[in-house]
Amino acid sequence: MVCAECGKTFPSPMMVTISHHQICAGCKPMFLQRLAEGAPLLREGHGSLFRSKRDLVVRQNSPLPDTCIRCNAAANGFKLRRTLSWHSRWYYLLIIPGLLVYAIVAVLVRKKAVVDIGLCEVHQKKRKTIIWACWAGVLAGFSTLFLSPLDSVLPVFGILVVIFAMVFGILKSRMIHATKIDPDFVWIRGACPDYLMHLPEWSDVQ
Repeated sequence: MVCAECGKTFPSPMMVTISHHQICAGCKPMFLQRLAEGAPLLREGHGSLFRSKRDLVVRQNSPLPDTCIRCNAAANGFKLRRTLSWHSRWYYLLIIPGLLVYAIVAVLVRKKAVVDIGLCEVHQKKRKTIIWACWAGVLAGFSTLFLSPLDSVLPVFGILVVIFAMVFGILKSRMIHATKIDPDFVWIRGACPDYLMHLPEWSDVQ
C-alpha cells in the first residue's frame, strides 16, 4: 500500500487508515498532530496517488510505486518512461471537416505529462515480444509489397499487413494511456485492480 503522506510503499499490516488516507507508521505521529491542529492533512506535493473507478490519478511529477502497473508484482526498480498526451473528446468532431484540420488542432491543444511506470519481468518480456512481432510484421508486409508481381493482389495484402502490424504494436505496447490531464494531476488507464485497490478514493477537492 502507498502512504498518502510520504508516497512510499509498505506492507498493508504497517498501514493505518486516518480520515480516509492510508498512512504508514512512521508518518502517523506528524499526520495526527496536523489533524489535531486543524492544519492541511497532506503537505504540498504529498497525497500523490489516488484511484477513480478504473483510473489511477497521479499528481504531476510524482513517483509511482516500485510495483508492476499491470499485475502489481515487484518491479525491482525497473521503470518505463511514458509521455502521455490528452485532449477533450470534443475535438474529435474536427475529423468531420478533415483529418488534417483535426491533426493540427490536436497538436496545438493537447496536454502532456511524463510518468515512469513500474513493470515486472514478465510484462517487460511481453512488451518486448509484442514490439519484435510488430517489426517482423512490418518487414514481412514490405517484403510482400516490393517482391510480389504488380498485377497480383499480394502488394495490397502487404500494405494491409504493414498497417495491421503498426496499429497492433502501438495499441498493445503502450501499457497505459491518459484519460485526462490537468495542471496538477494525470488520470491514467491501464493499472490493474490490485494496483488500485489500496489507494484512497479520488475527490475533486484534493
